[in-house]
Amino acid sequence: MSEAVNFTSDIEVKDEFLSISCFTKESTEPFYKNFHAFLISKTDAIKKLKKNFEAEKARSKEHLNVVMIGIDSLSRLNHMRSMPKARDYLLNNLSAIELKGYTKVADNTFVNVVPLTTGRFLEELPWNETLSREPFDKYNFIWKNFNNNGYPTLYAEDAPNIATFNYLKFGFLKPPSLHYYRPFAKAMEDESSVWNSGHHCVHDRPETTILLDYVHNFMRKYRNQPHFSYSFNSRLTHDAMKDALRADDPYVAWLKSVHYEGLLNNTVLIFFSDHGLRFGAFRKTYVGKLEERLPMMYFVFPKWFLKKYPTISANLQINKNRLTSPFDIYATLKNILYFNGTSNAKVDPKQRGISLFNIIPESRTCENSGILPHWCVCMAQTSLPTDNPLAVKSVNFLIQVINNYLKKYPLCEPLSLKTIKSVQIMENNDKLLRFAESKNDVSVLLTPGAGEFEATVKYEETSGEFSMAGDISRINLYGHDADCVSDSKIRKICYCVK
Repeated sequence: MSEAVNFTSDIEVKDEFLSISCFTKESTEPFYKNFHAFLISKTDAIKKLKKNFEAEKARSKEHLNVVMIGIDSLSRLNHMRSMPKARDYLLNNLSAIELKGYTKVADNTFVNVVPLTTGRFLEELPWNETLSREPFDKYNFIWKNFNNNGYPTLYAEDAPNIATFNYLKFGFLKPPSLHYYRPFAKAMEDESSVWNSGHHCVHDRPETTILLDYVHNFMRKYRNQPHFSYSFNSRLTHDAMKDALRADDPYVAWLKSVHYEGLLNNTVLIFFSDHGLRFGAFRKTYVGKLEERLPMMYFVFPKWFLKKYPTISANLQINKNRLTSPFDIYATLKNILYFNGTSNAKVDPKQRGISLFNIIPESRTCENSGILPHWCVCMAQTSLPTDNPLAVKSVNFLIQVINNYLKKYPLCEPLSLKTIKSVQIMENNDKLLRFAESKNDVSVLLTPGAGEFEATVKYEETSGEFSMAGDISRINLYGHDADCVSDSKIRKICYCVK
């Protein structure tokens, strides 16, 4: 922060973010403190963006704004239960397209947001945990594409300690967007005196509303200039399913405001989540397991756009009932940026990312969509007795895999079996019907630490070999059990030596 400036009446705001302290004449300690965010003009940057826009605008037939509003850990079904007013407004007032088959492709926020914003799996960037101390500036996230085409951009997240690119990672060395919320979020986070209501409100303002207001002001400021914004609210919904109830009023108020002000007239609004709730008692149920894999995803298009392009409008209606993934959202974002006014009548069902402007094939599979078997919900399941030889072998293989991961971390205890909770045979394609292979969904309780894990194990019947068919899920909280390691993949399986 720069040096403090004293004032007693009006002051001209020249900075994006302000910390305000109020004093009595007799006191040197403030009796009140607060934080305020502003959208300040950046003249030189805007001139450069307008120049880029003029050079690139011929590449697209339409120049739509894109506003992405993300909410952490909110399944489609929990959005229906907990945010009925916001959902009703999206569907009935904004004619939103709700993707009912939208499925996550990886475990947590970070590994789902990367495919959403780059069209690649994390390892395809390439990135792994050994790069956690290096910045993300070099990677081609979607906001870079919009920025390079002359769009003012915004990136905003709450809860800076668990932010997507900062939790156990370096983050960005330079601001990734023209307007970047993180310095403001950090400053507020570090001032404990302003927080209340379980660290959800700054004085009388919900943190969710503060971030939404920032996006709202960005849309106002650039309403006459194509713009792109990405925001993500985590704190309210990250840990407790019931807290999503508290988000309904702030979001429906925001939706109504931007609608009434005409800020959606030339805007594609994407209202989305990364996954459902990943931990806790509900997650241990069958429905909880499905919800974790099926986050909400809504698209709102301007009515004039859908009327002008009826084929695309019809395709969107078809696609809301098709299998989709973050790779398709990325393909759609690229399609919006470089829009030629047409859609492809036929698309290869094996294509991993398909724009929603094209018809997604009904025959599409999880494998084609980039959804690994562990996350796929399009599978029939049959229970195996826990003492079945195949079940026992599958469990032993999983424990062996976990302990092989832990070998490189001497501060972590080796794990052993406490209880086999369940083993399911999963069937979803012709290979399985011919019994050439099977995929077994394994749920176990391991010790020490009482960690509950789920994983999908592939068994080749001809060779008798096992392999992993995706990631390992930790479905109960590990608290401080893994404080001795910083690798996010290892933290969920590590129990530190006491």
